Amino acid sequence: MNKFTKKWIELTEQPLKAHQTVNEKYVIKKLLGKGSYGFTYLVKDEENQHKVLKQLRKYKMLEKSGEESFKHEVTILRTLNDSSIPAFYDEFIENQKHFIVMEYKQGKTYEELIF
Repeated sequence: MNKFTKKWIELTEQPLKAHQTVNEKYVIKKLLGKGSYGFTYLVKDEENQHKVLKQLRKYKMLEKSGEESFKHEVTILRTLNDSSIPAFYDEFIENQKHFIVMEYKQGKTYEELIF
């Protein structure tokens, strides 16, 4: 993929909207953040529990390294079992978009702690 195509996709890609349902069980409450790899949302599941839904950006799906990084994150989350790390709940593809569902932990993000 050339630089122009990548930039075009990055600039035109829109996050999911509040109240939208994903995978027939996660309702988007709000966008928590947007980065180069994905969008992160606060969602409620069918049991009315808050969770975090992470969506891989479309242009990253077209890059082998982007999809590999996303899969590596899933592997790490599945492997680690520590109360300081969000628990892994689900992984799925819907409408050609990759998603991870993990535990919602209130507090500052890593970015907020660093800066």
